[in-house]
Amino acid sequence: MNKLVFMKFYKFTFTIATILFYLVGFQNQNAEAATTESSIRASAYKEGKPTFGIQFNWSQTGMGEQEFSNRSPVNYEQHTLRAQFEVMPVHFAGVWTIGTSLGYHPTPSTVKDELPNVSVLWSVGAQAIYQAKLMTNQWIVPFGGYSTELWSFRARQGKGGKVMVRGPVAGAMFFLNVLDPSNARHIRSETGVQRTYLVGEARFLEGKNSIAELKGANYLVGLRLEI
Repeated sequence: MNKLVFMKFYKFTFTIATILFYLVGFQNQNAEAATTESSIRASAYKEGKPTFGIQFNWSQTGMGEQEFSNRSPVNYEQHTLRAQFEVMPVHFAGVWTIGTSLGYHPTPSTVKDELPNVSVLWSVGAQAIYQAKLMTNQWIVPFGGYSTELWSFRARQGKGGKVMVRGPVAGAMFFLNVLDPSNARHIRSETGVQRTYLVGEARFLEGKNSIAELKGANYLVGLRLEI
């Protein structure tokens, strides 16, 4: 009788031990898989190479000097709102981008009664930019390039037209992801935005035709999203 009880107890104990063994092994396998998946996601987040960028810039000025019909150049307050879209086809020794831009240049109501000789309305253009991004999670990314734009203008005398301007651009981007990596990873998984930058940019464009001459520096700040 004691032998029969012992055999039953042995079988019961063996069955429980077997079940626990498989449960522990299954949990460890899931934990390893989760760790591996997390590592893969983290690696993809850090090493990801965006394919295009969207950037929005603002400036309190339009163009440094604007001249109409050979009169004296004038400087005045005119805002600039720019949006640009770029593709990022080359990630070698930095990042090389090409893209287009669209600008709107409203004149504040405070100066509308004192409009200068030339008032720019809108602009459209293209640019090629090099980003000196040489490290993963690089905090500061300098950039430089060349831009060509078509500016539409009007004159106080009622005349207007379009003029092509071109010149170098330069600036730097501050990598915002490093301030909150956890939230940045969440944004990437939800929206696809891999990198977010705060941008400071200087544009030195100039051009002229028979009616107007536009030239000078334009300093902008903005936000850049890379997907």
